[in-house]
Amino acid sequence: MKMVKRVGMWLIVLALMCSMAGCTKKTELTPEEVYATACEKLYQLNYLNGIDMEMSMDVVITAEGETREMGLDAALRVAHPNSEAMKMDMSMHMNEAMRTDMSIHMGVPEIKPEQQAYYMDGYYLTDERGQKVKYPMSLEDAMLKIPMMQDLALDDLSDLTMTKEGGLRILTYSVDAKRLMNEEMKEYLSNIPLVVNSRGLIYKAFQGVMKVNEEGYPVDITMEIVYTTWAGAKWDCNATATMVYHDPGQPVTVELPDASEYIEVDPSEK
Repeated sequence: MKMVKRVGMWLIVLALMCSMAGCTKKTELTPEEVYATACEKLYQLNYLNGIDMEMSMDVVITAEGETREMGLDAALRVAHPNSEAMKMDMSMHMNEAMRTDMSIHMGVPEIKPEQQAYYMDGYYLTDERGQKVKYPMSLEDAMLKIPMMQDLALDDLSDLTMTKEGGLRILTYSVDAKRLMNEEMKEYLSNIPLVVNSRGLIYKAFQGVMKVNEEGYPVDITMEIVYTTWAGAKWDCNATATMVYHDPGQPVTVELPDASEYIEVDPSEK
């Protein structure tokens, strides 16, 4: 009888332990939850915390049997974004193919082949191959200079899947081809630099990959967009844009030049 009581007691203890383990078991997040959290954190990163980011964009264009490649690389550091204390250091570089055909209308037409830009104390400063100028700029306009990829709503995504690798959650998704041509999506796509805007624009495919760290911040976002357009002839284009965020969520310091070395000009002349 005592043996039966002992066995029964151990069974009760074991059942309680199993029950407690079940209560404390961590629930795995779904791909949709990871994506939604990452987009929220990206928004906070762009508007509340510092930004330390590198960006690359490449377009492969095939027209009349010939293929050419165009590209843009950029680096960006922003301290206290979207606040009166905002300071920004941004550099951009276009490859040779891009420089030789500046007649193409791109999402950011004001970008020069070589440019270093800063924002400080209400002024926008540019250094274009040694030509240093500055002019007053509002915080709102300065924020528009920052190349930020806006998030896509979950309703816009299809085939959203998630894998894990080296402590990262890797989200892979696409957008339905029919949805690509609605007005809201066309406006979103037209704001991506190097996606050529011209008549007869037809989007064919959109794939994206987002890598999310353990804190829920996106650390790498890559988008590939396939489309056709007309610029004297039919162009078949494949555009790839990648943004890499360094230490997201952490404070960022920005080193700025001596503003006295820059010549102030009338903003209307820019």
